[in-house]
Amino acid sequence: MIHDSTDRWPFPEATGRRKDWTEIREADAEQLHECVPPIGGWDCFYVGEPADYDGDGVPVHSLIITRGARYFMLEARATSAAREAAKLDLTRELLAASAAL
Repeated sequence: MIHDSTDRWPFPEATGRRKDWTEIREADAEQLHECVPPIGGWDCFYVGEPADYDGDGVPVHSLIITRGARYFMLEARATSAAREAAKLDLTRELLAASAAL
């Protein structure tokens, strides 16, 4: 599921939706990219500071992925495997949303 947060700052709502995507504004993506050193490049990066910790005490970071002129956020462990799985998941979500139109 993709939640729309393009009209407001996405926190703290997004933290409670760990398995769902949140569409965010470009300005919010830029702010998250610049607030602390990011992990990764511009089109797909983790915010350098953890947003929370999971039940095992492992840090959970906000992952920002750019698709065209749209920006999406998901909270996940900062690993390359989690990042690649998230990219595939976002692609599936976007395809499902466009098919529903």
